[in-house]
Amino acid sequence: MKLPPIMFLPPAFAVLVAAARAQTVENDRWRFDGDAEIAQLVRASTEGTDMVGRFSFKCRAHSGEVETTIILDKGDLGEIGDLIKRDGAPEFRMLPDLDNLEFKIESNNMYGWTMLFTVDAGSEFMRSFGRSGQLRYRLGKTTRQYGTTAGKDDAAAFVDACSKK
Repeated sequence: MKLPPIMFLPPAFAVLVAAARAQTVENDRWRFDGDAEIAQLVRASTEGTDMVGRFSFKCRAHSGEVETTIILDKGDLGEIGDLIKRDGAPEFRMLPDLDNLEFKIESNNMYGWTMLFTVDAGSEFMRSFGRSGQLRYRLGKTTRQYGTTAGKDDAAAFVDACSKK
């Protein structure tokens, strides 16, 4: 009888893996990077990683426009598929105030399906996000929430860096 691979691991290794997972979750936060020209914000567990959260933001400093990318999950893809099957209007909102946003869907080898769109840095959506680190969006009939309060100061710094002066 073949045992599952985990049975062959020494107990000390299992403790080490559990500690590493806990530390990764503990370090998961919004991370801001910016200079006089460009600002970026991602959710990640470490600095300088390609393993980022579902949302990422980028802007030219004080341009007032934020380029936003969402890595789509199965729920998002299902909702988009239903909209296409019904030939329905692609209703997409960033709550509370950005209605009927135009977006583009792309696929890439690293992240799979992504949705790209631009939002106003001065919108209530961005101001609320900067205060809380949390965001809400509605795609079709489904409302979702995403974010973390960890690193909300970085979220606020990003919103400030993108807002028109």
